[in-house]
Amino acid sequence: MSKDYVMDSQARSRKIRDHFKFGKKLGQPGQFGYAVEVQNKVTKEVFAVKVIKKSKFKLLAQKRAFYAQLREEITIMQKLNHENVIRFFDVFEDELHVYVIMERCSGGELFDRISEKGSYSEHDAAHVLRQVVEGLRYLHSNNIAHCDLKPDNFLFLDPKEDSQLKIIDFGMSKIVKFRKYFRRFCGTPYYVAPEVITGSYTEACDMWSVGVVMFVMLFGFPPFYVDPNEYHADNKILGKVKKGFDPRTKKDYGAWFPQAISCSDSAKDLIAKLLCSNHVDRLSAVEALNHPWLKGQASTKKMDEEVLRGLASFRRTCNFKQTVLNVMIHHLEDDQLEHLKAQFAKLDMDNNGVISQAELAASLRELDSKIEDSEIKKIMDQIDIDNDGVVSYEELCMASVNRKLMAKEERLWAAFALLDEDGNGRITAKELSKATKDLGIKDAQQMISEVDTDGDGTIDYTEFLLLFSGAASEDGPMSPLQSS
Repeated sequence: MSKDYVMDSQARSRKIRDHFKFGKKLGQPGQFGYAVEVQNKVTKEVFAVKVIKKSKFKLLAQKRAFYAQLREEITIMQKLNHENVIRFFDVFEDELHVYVIMERCSGGELFDRISEKGSYSEHDAAHVLRQVVEGLRYLHSNNIAHCDLKPDNFLFLDPKEDSQLKIIDFGMSKIVKFRKYFRRFCGTPYYVAPEVITGSYTEACDMWSVGVVMFVMLFGFPPFYVDPNEYHADNKILGKVKKGFDPRTKKDYGAWFPQAISCSDSAKDLIAKLLCSNHVDRLSAVEALNHPWLKGQASTKKMDEEVLRGLASFRRTCNFKQTVLNVMIHHLEDDQLEHLKAQFAKLDMDNNGVISQAELAASLRELDSKIEDSEIKKIMDQIDIDNDGVVSYEELCMASVNRKLMAKEERLWAAFALLDEDGNGRITAKELSKATKDLGIKDAQQMISEVDTDGDGTIDYTEFLLLFSGAASEDGPMSPLQSS
C-alpha cells in the first residue's frame, strides 16, 4: 500500500468511521471518487463526504500535481464561512482515500430548480444571481478567485422555496495576490473569460462567468454557442469568446441580445457590463450588487418554460443517438414523466395527440409576442425528428432528455453504463438491441456504424461522449472535488 499522504498528521490520525456513520451514495460516481451521505455519531448531524481515490495517478509527476492541487483546494475551503458558499467541516485521510466532510445540499442544481418551477421571471433570476454575487463578493474580499463558475456549481441548500444558494467546487480556485496574474488555463469553455484564454487573469474572470450564466438564464442558450457535436467544438467556443460580446439587440442568435426574446433594458445593461472583454472595465462583485437589476428592479414578467427552452436547444441527430434517448426516456422517474405529459397536453391544444407548428407558435407567442415565424419554423424543424410536420410526445421527451444528459457529464456516464451491460467499456450491437427490446441485431449494427469512429464495431465511452458533447474528457490532474 502507498504511504504517500495529501494532508498533515492530524487528518491521518483519526479514522472517519469512528466518527461518522456512512449512508446512501449521492449522485453519480466521478472521475476521482464518489459522494456519500454521512451522519455524525455524536451530534446526529447529516453531512456530505467526498471520498477521493488517491490511486488515480500512477506517474509520480501526475501524483504530485494531483496532491498539490487537492491540498490547495482544501486549504482554501477551510478558510470559507459565508451563507452562499459551501461549508467545509473536516478532512480525514487513510492510505487509499481522502475524505472531505462538507455541508449537505439537498435542494438540487440551479437549472433543475428552474425546471421544477416550470416558469420564472427576471425577478426570480435576480434573486438567485444576487446570492451568487454576494458569495463572490465574500470570496474576492478574502482574495479568492473561484475560476470555474457555471450552472453545475450552484446548489440549493434544501428543497424549500426560499432555500439559500451555495457556490460549490473550488477545484480550480486560486489565492489572489496583489499585482499577480494567473497563467494556467482553467474553467469551462462556455463560461470562461477571454483573459483566461490568453493566460493573464485575476478574480475578475468570475464576473464574466456570472454574465454568461445570467445570459443563459434569461435567454436559454449560451452567448458563445457552438453545436457540441461539431469537430473541435471547445476550440470554436473559445474563438468566439476571444472575439467578445456585442451588447446590441440583433436578429438571429449569437454573442449579442436576440431580438426574438424579450428582456428588460436593465438586465441587458448588467449583462453588457459583465461581458466586457476588458476586465478593467468589467463590474466587480461590489459594483454588480449596486446595479438596479440586482437591487430589486428586475421584471416580474414570466419567461420561457423549461420544456420550451429544451425544444429550442435540441438538435436533430443520428439514429444511434435517437435510440439512446428513447432508452433513457423509459428510465425517467414517474414525476418527470408526469411533468412532460402535462407540458405536452398544454401544447397539444386540439388534443389530437401531436403538436402542430401552429400550436407551437401559439405557445411561444404567449411567452414572446415578437418571436418571428422563421424562428418558430427553425425550432419545429429541429425537433420534428421524422419530418412529418408535427411533434409527437416521444419527440418532446427526447428533446427534454437530451438537454438533461448534456447538462452534466456524470449523467452521460450513467446512460453509457446502462447500455454497457457487461461493464467492459463498450456498447455492442447485442447490448443496444437488448436495451431497446424491439431493435434487431442488424439494425443495431447499422446504427453503431454511423458513430463508430475507430471502426471496431462497438461504441466506447469516448465515442459516446463525442456524440453528445463534442469533446472527450481529458485524463489529467484536475480537481477531484470538482469531478467526484
